[in-house]
Amino acid sequence: MVLLSTLNRIMKTLNEDKIIVKDLCYGIRYTYALVEGVYGRSLGIVYTNISEVANYRVFPSKIPEYHEIKEFLSSLHITERIAGISVLNALSQYYLFKKNMYKQYRIFFNKDIIDIVDVKPGSIALLIGFIKPIARRLEEKHVEYRVVERNPVLYGERVYHDSMVKELARDSDYIFISGASLSTNTLEYILSIMPSRPVKILVGPSAQLIPDILFEKGIDYVASIRIDNENEVMKLIKLGHGTHSIMRCSTKYVIANPRNHR
Repeated sequence: MVLLSTLNRIMKTLNEDKIIVKDLCYGIRYTYALVEGVYGRSLGIVYTNISEVANYRVFPSKIPEYHEIKEFLSSLHITERIAGISVLNALSQYYLFKKNMYKQYRIFFNKDIIDIVDVKPGSIALLIGFIKPIARRLEEKHVEYRVVERNPVLYGERVYHDSMVKELARDSDYIFISGASLSTNTLEYILSIMPSRPVKILVGPSAQLIPDILFEKGIDYVASIRIDNENEVMKLIKLGHGTHSIMRCSTKYVIANPRNHR
């Protein structure tokens, strides 16, 4: 399992860092968790998926302790899982950028994933989740793209129901998977049915995990953000802001899988 395996990998390094989960908040667009250790603070965020949790009756009764994160990530309640993922993302960011472990990866800062992957005109891309900035860049590159999406409001000529993902993946050259698939609990399934040929990219603010286990599962690139102004982003999330506002307080990065770097 991606989440638990990632947590186990991180904990081997962080157990001596006296990690404390300082804060956790559900916003209408994103959930955040703030962790603190001997090297400083880090903020992790994940898509809240408000359409599915708004009427949910089971929410965490407290901010999880460091030793309770595994329980939250294993929960059958999506609300507790989202809380756990936000903490896991915060721990990943602490691992990468407070302990400076990012130096062991092939990492690019302030680069667009479309340029790093070098998407070719005339190729075919599949977007799992309607990722508007990616769609816009693909159009600029004259790349044919299709989208699979759970939200029926977005269905259209290029947007298909998410049950069509396996069929649409077969002839795709590039597959962009939204980090929101972590909070919808669909990433494991998506990776299990993906053909090996396409370049696979996990992308978005929610994709803040350390990439090790994702690479082992077949992901070629992880494109996400490092939050540089934790206090401002926490305020923005509480006020209902989304990706555009958060990006102004963050640095984009892309980590490439060294074994599958194409």
